[in-house]
Amino acid sequence: MTLKNPLFMGIDAGSTKIRALIFDIKGLLVAQASMKMPTIYSNLGWAHYDPEELWKITTKVINKSLSLIDDPKRVVSVAVASVGETAIILDKNNKPIYHSIAWFDKRAKDHSKKIEKMIGSEKLFKITGLTQEPIFAINKMLWLKEKEPEIYEKSSKWVIIANYIAWKLSGEQVTDYSLACRTLAFDLQKLKWSKEIIEELDLKKSFFPEVRPTGSKLNYVKDDASRQTGLSTDCIVGVGGHDHPLSALITGAIKYGVMSNSIGTAECLLTGIEKPSFDLRLIDLGFAEHVIVSSDRQYYYLFGSIWTTSASIDWIKNIVAGKESFSEIINKVKAIPSGANGVNFFPHLRFGSPPNPVQNSRGAFTGLSTDTDSSTLLRAVLEGVSLDTKHVFETMIKQLNTSYEEILTTGGATQNKLLLQIRSDILNKKLKVINLVETVSLGAAFSGAIAAGYFSSFDEVIENLDFETEIVNPNENNTEFYDRLYQDIFVPVLEHILKINELSLKKR
Repeated sequence: MTLKNPLFMGIDAGSTKIRALIFDIKGLLVAQASMKMPTIYSNLGWAHYDPEELWKITTKVINKSLSLIDDPKRVVSVAVASVGETAIILDKNNKPIYHSIAWFDKRAKDHSKKIEKMIGSEKLFKITGLTQEPIFAINKMLWLKEKEPEIYEKSSKWVIIANYIAWKLSGEQVTDYSLACRTLAFDLQKLKWSKEIIEELDLKKSFFPEVRPTGSKLNYVKDDASRQTGLSTDCIVGVGGHDHPLSALITGAIKYGVMSNSIGTAECLLTGIEKPSFDLRLIDLGFAEHVIVSSDRQYYYLFGSIWTTSASIDWIKNIVAGKESFSEIINKVKAIPSGANGVNFFPHLRFGSPPNPVQNSRGAFTGLSTDTDSSTLLRAVLEGVSLDTKHVFETMIKQLNTSYEEILTTGGATQNKLLLQIRSDILNKKLKVINLVETVSLGAAFSGAIAAGYFSSFDEVIENLDFETEIVNPNENNTEFYDRLYQDIFVPVLEHILKINELSLKKR
């Protein structure tokens, strides 16, 4: 049975917030709510969440979002998107028995190297399409096995955050193909879990759940979940997926000839490919080949991660802002000329980005003086994160041997108009900006809509949606300057910074 005026909820569990948004059948945002998800830093390089608090926050944002519409029963479906590696560890009774390890947690960096030696980087890539990094699930699984053996023995499930929320709502523990791809245990050629990798590392097979297409139907919302969230027991839970590719999928970006740039706490460049190349050159460059699967097709894509875009902006804002609002700071930044008065920022605050995927990379400022003020620092950060994106973009198009006239741009950072203009100038490309910030939630919501039978495919969804877009064109007065800045300063200095980081780490 279908409602005449249905609504669809999409939940986005990101690095810093959990959001619950409600859309109508044309993709119009009807209601939304969000709450911060507190990050706990217990050791250097460690970051985690409280799984119980995570679920409480989720129930609160769902309730809040539902309170803003006339009838909660109009919400006929819900699905969840999330970051790709944050997981909850459950025992045989499905109770959390350890903290939820964040995707950017670095505790497994030594185990990442150990796995690379055991299996080999080329073999890992040929199976998974991934370049080894400590963020991936199997590294953290091995860390848990060796460092917390009692917890490991009691553990039964390793559940990615999107799948955890969907399970709490529906009672079904499954994952989708795009999230499975982020474990480093999924066979991209066979489209199933890699028996070879799992057995080689002697990991629990129960950690690797059934994989279903995005938009598949799970159960209806359970009675207890209905009481906690306010969702109706007639509401269908659908299979969501990984945040960045789901955003690209719902905006029509996963297809040939389209380059998508999703900008959030982290950032990615993503473009559709016919099939995985398994080109070993991608290992050194740090690119990944992935798939997101719907009911009617497989969407393969090349994926380049930039780890600290909004995170860099938030970091410097928190340091220099004082009592000023962000808008007040931005107004001051607008008066700072291109080039930030000679100050340069290199944004590798967590990991290195392609083509320098160095696990222990560190960020840096150059060109500082006693005259450097907070506005100049922020200008340098906005330019630095965009120069880093250019580095990834130039490397990607060289690898693909193609070019792009425009870049489809989405994500929360699109609200920062100064950043968009700087980015367009630095890339020397037209940006086609989707004027809906929450495209991740939209992708999740319409995954649920497909699961509930209101659409047969994502192609049908996209045809039905009506996006407002904004075009940001490069300022020709700035493009030549930024190209010189990129070629003469950013790229060569970044190489030196990487060498300095390597030397510094050797002396510790």
